[in-house]
Parts: sequence; C-alpha cells; structure tokens
Amino acid sequence: MEKRWEEVYNFLSLGTYPSGYSKSQKLNLRRYASKFKVKEGELFFGSRSAVKSKENARKLFKEFHSSPTGGHSGILKTRTAMCSKFYWLGMSVDIDNWVLECDNCQRVGKPLTAAQPLECVKVSAVWEVIGIDVMGPLPKTVEGFQYILTATDYFSKWVEAFPLKTKSATEVGRHICSIIYRHGCPKRIITDQGREFVNEVRAFCKILLL
Repeated sequence: MEKRWEEVYNFLSLGTYPSGYSKSQKLNLRRYASKFKVKEGELFFGSRSAVKSKENARKLFKEFHSSPTGGHSGILKTRTAMCSKFYWLGMSVDIDNWVLECDNCQRVGKPLTAAQPLECVKVSAVWEVIGIDVMGPLPKTVEGFQYILTATDYFSKWVEAFPLKTKSATEVGRHICSIIYRHGCPKRIITDQGREFVNEVRAFCKILLL
C-alpha cells in the first residue's frame, strides 16, 4: 500500500517511474495515477485524501470509530464517513473487518449493519466475490454527480469507483454490467443497500446481459 502510494506520488510530482519498470508497468502506473492529483504536497484521489500506509489508515479508523465523537458507529456509518474524506485501496473491506474486530462493539452486542448477517467471506480467486457500495449524497459536482459507487474485489482488494447522479438501480446496474464485461461474472455480490434495491439491480443486469 505504501509502496503504491509512493509510486503514484513520485510519478505525479516528479514524473519518475520505479527503477526497472517495463513499458506495460509504466502504462498501468500512468492509468492508475490519472485518478489522483498532488495538491500542496499531499496526494488526493479526487477530493479525498489518499492515505499512505495501512498504519495511518488504522489510526484514522480509530479516530472515526473509537473516539468519543465516533461513538462506535456501525459498519455502514463508519464506512460512509471515512469514504467521504479518505481513500486507500481496499478500504471498504478493511473498515468492515476493523469494526468486526472492535472489542467494545462486540461486548455491547451493537448491531453493525442494517442488512445481511455478518460472516467471514472466503475467496480463492480475483473477482470471485465483490462488494458493492453506494456512498453519498456528497457535495454535487458541476456535472450533477453526488454519489460514488465502489466495487471491491474481496481477493485482491482492488477497488473501482464510479460517479453517480442518483442511486437508482438503473444507473448502478450499468456500472455493474461494465465490471462484468471487463472482469467476468462474480460468483457472489455483497451489498447492504437493501432487498428492494438488490432485486431491481439484479433484474436490470439480467436484461442488459441477455
């Protein structure tokens, strides 16, 4: 995580590549770095601060979740609050796991989500299981976007993000189909958006993929 942060930062601020990178690796780095920007010496993913290391991410999580102001919120609230300000690769999976590991939440038996029962998700290949989340509303952009759809591969923790104007199943479904076209159909999609939403997205994807 820290190594990737440094590669992107050095490329954007200095125009340099890691020593020994091939042409394809340089191309992948350029594509990945295009989602970021450096402002006043800090790396940002869009308007969100890009967290450099897992250690820093864990410290931020404790501030948002375990501090007096955090109040040991559940998974969805903690994730939404952090994802509106910060970014690191695989953050949704990390936040879910850290909330589950919270001793205080376990002792008081606090409900962590409003949807499916929590369970240990076992995966053995990339894009076998993905997590879908919709964050927002956020401050609306000039183009009218105010939500972010994230798709997290549970195996590699690779995250793809898409801007949304609405949380409609139609708009979300188009992006899910785009993921399926590029990476193949996952065996399982995990989300906590609610049964009605899930049914609408499933029906829309079925129509597009036929």
